[in-house]
Amino acid sequence: MSGLNIDKRLWLSLGGLTVILLLILVGIFIFLDIFIYLIVSILFVYLLNPFIKNIEDKGYSKNGAVIAVFLSVIFIITLFVLIIIPLMKDQIDIIASTYSKLSTD
Repeated sequence: MSGLNIDKRLWLSLGGLTVILLLILVGIFIFLDIFIYLIVSILFVYLLNPFIKNIEDKGYSKNGAVIAVFLSVIFIITLFVLIIIPLMKDQIDIIASTYSKLSTD
C-alpha cells in the first residue's frame, strides 16, 4: 500500500516538474528578445569588470573607472567601424564588378 503511495507522489512530482519546465521554456520563448539583451549585457559586464577593477585598484572611483572603460570601448568600436567599413566597401565593389563581368559573358 505504501509503495503505491510513493509511486503516486513520484508521478505527481514529475508531472509538476514537467509543467514548471514547460512554463519556463514558454516564458523564455516569449521573452527571447529580452533574454538576448540580458545575456549580452551580462557578458559585457563580465568581460569589462577586470578592467574596471584594475583602474579602481589604482585609486580612481568606480564611476570614473566605468566612464573610462565605457569611453575606451566606444572609441575602439568607432575605430573598428571606421577601418572595416571602407575595406568592406572595396571588397563589395570588387565582388559586384566580378559578378557583372561573369554575368555578361
